[in-house]
Amino acid sequence: MNVLKNKILWKGPKSAESVAITFDDGPHSSNTPLLLEILAEKSAKATFFYTGKNICKHKNLAQQAHNQGHLLANHTFSHQRAIFVRKKDLYTEIRKTKELIEDITGEPNRYFRPPFGIITPALLSVCKELSLTVTLWSINSYDFLRPSSERITARIDKKICPGSIVLFHECHFKDSYKKYANTALALETLLTNLNAQKIPALTVKEFTP
Repeated sequence: MNVLKNKILWKGPKSAESVAITFDDGPHSSNTPLLLEILAEKSAKATFFYTGKNICKHKNLAQQAHNQGHLLANHTFSHQRAIFVRKKDLYTEIRKTKELIEDITGEPNRYFRPPFGIITPALLSVCKELSLTVTLWSINSYDFLRPSSERITARIDKKICPGSIVLFHECHFKDSYKKYANTALALETLLTNLNAQKIPALTVKEFTP
């Protein structure tokens, strides 16, 4: 999709032979290590949309995710709703996190997900200036509502196909103390099913030229 000449990614191309698993709001002290363990066991790659605030708290975990071959992506510094933020403040929020990610990876940060999926003209302008692809999703797990792992899995199973971008959360941007055990269980089930179908889980980078 192209809005105001911005790149907006919400699913892979029709020719896609993989799916993209994504996580928002991390890193998180206990949830992130568990997710990384499951991804490693299932030989899967994921995209982690990190807030700069949490990168500062858990830089070692962001580094671990990168070292394991996952893609680190931008989710603003402090999870601000774009609709309530001036353009210059949006620029600062996004640029600060971009620099943090690039310091860890040594690579350009190219992917950005707006908190709550809110897109404004100002946000699109900032992303264009910073050469960022706005990345949404085609399947929302709604794990932030704290459903059972079975309900999360059932919701995803109804829609998933090659080219899907699945939205999970590592933690809640406000209630960071809460564990996302049901997300971890649903992730494990999802990856087991994908492996049985020989559909790889890769990063969103696989869906762009």
